[in-house]
Amino acid sequence: MDGRKENNVDQPELFKFQPRKTRKRKEPQEYKVVALRECPVPEKMHVCETPEQAAEYWRTHVTTTPHYDPERECFVVLMLNTRRRIKGHHFVSIGTMDTLLIHPREIFRTACIVAASAIVLLHNHPSGVMPHSVLCRI
Repeated sequence: MDGRKENNVDQPELFKFQPRKTRKRKEPQEYKVVALRECPVPEKMHVCETPEQAAEYWRTHVTTTPHYDPERECFVVLMLNTRRRIKGHHFVSIGTMDTLLIHPREIFRTACIVAASAIVLLHNHPSGVMPHSVLCRI
């Protein structure tokens, strides 16, 4: 040939055709929803009918959560029963200094699981400025 030796070496095992391995089918699982901690509240805070009552619940329970960061936006869903009594809350997301990324699925998932009749959406403004923007009203 043209001065080169012909290479008759077999291909390494890595490059040989190998049929796909069949994946083990994942079986259905049983799930259990567990409360993380109790949030005892005084009798006057058992009902949430006004924004002020929701803000008081935030100050009492959300800010004391170990993963709460006042320097970043945090989003919480407060879950209520049919009489507007507080069933609990779910810490949905921690964002950046001025932005949160939240999917509706994450907002409603826990509310549906605990059979909440109503929800209140809560979030903070790390800057301390309460803008009356369209985004906060949605």
